[in-house]
Amino acid sequence: MLSLIRKNAGKIIFLFFFFAILFANTFHEEYPDEYDNILGGKYIVHGILPYSGFFSHHGPVAYFLSAFLYLFSNDSFVSLRIAYSIFLFLYFLGTYEYIRISVGKIETNFYLFFLAIVGIASTYFWGHMLLADNLSAYLIIPAIALIILKVVHKKLFSFLDLIFISILLSLGLLSSLAIIYLVFITYVFCLYFYLNSANFKNFTKKGVISFLLIMAAPYVVFTLYLLVTQSFQDYVYQSIVVNQKYYIYNYPSSSSGIINPVRYAIVIFHNFYYSFTSLLFQFKDFNFGFPFNITLALSGFALVAYFFIRRQYALAIFFILSLVYANARSSPLESSEKDYQAAVYIMISLFSMCFFLSKVF
Repeated sequence: MLSLIRKNAGKIIFLFFFFAILFANTFHEEYPDEYDNILGGKYIVHGILPYSGFFSHHGPVAYFLSAFLYLFSNDSFVSLRIAYSIFLFLYFLGTYEYIRISVGKIETNFYLFFLAIVGIASTYFWGHMLLADNLSAYLIIPAIALIILKVVHKKLFSFLDLIFISILLSLGLLSSLAIIYLVFITYVFCLYFYLNSANFKNFTKKGVISFLLIMAAPYVVFTLYLLVTQSFQDYVYQSIVVNQKYYIYNYPSSSSGIINPVRYAIVIFHNFYYSFTSLLFQFKDFNFGFPFNITLALSGFALVAYFFIRRQYALAIFFILSLVYANARSSPLESSEKDYQAAVYIMISLFSMCFFLSKVF
């Protein structure tokens, strides 16, 4: 027993340290949206379903996760936060373990460092809260990480990889529709990388159809759930129409009130380009009093440059677009403390920093 502990002392110390960070984060700050998610979870436990049972313009994932956590915490906010920290601990380690098995132990050693950085940084951007944007970030980052690592290390995408990616991307989108561009881009490039991955010699319609069916399956299941619970129309109005008109997609508006998705995508790209390049230009006068935003921008730029140097142009373009459309509700330049809406961009940037450092040092 003692020899086993000594052999795995490093892992044990990391696990203790990582859980201590997540646990310590639970006891500070509060935000109204989190109470909304907790109340929605309580309603679900008592048989009142979202949309048909109560109005909400938020996605369903946070509510159902809250319902699961409510089983362990009841009406105690502190107990629910503790239960959530345990859930995040198990989720992070579970997704890491899958990525490690799928890609390789040596190739994924940096990922543990990335998780530790996320745990520490979450105090800054309120990542410890049960909020839709945070959940979206936690859900889609492992999927994007798996895609990048598979391509960089020229690994074949397996059937289980596609299921892993499909579940996480769909849950991320159903948590927050603000990442719809990012999720769509990830689907497109994932299909491209899948069809061009090592050992994929025969391009067939069957391969494409299988990919599309796997990616569409979670949405089919969710649609069936809405139909069975008679909440389809309520969901469309509350979570899509209301968001488009009054909340998430409320700019750039038009006289007809209809949002042009192509024009909106261009606006996001333009705003990102202005913010991101402004941060890069500030590098020569590096602000040590507030280094966070510049560090994130440099991390993203460094990884893109790394991909270009390795002539992995498709991967570089994918990562650029990921950075851009992770900012549908945030700005790299203006992001600040408590900006949970920037969680997706922050986590992608932190991943790029840890991955890049693992490759150059």
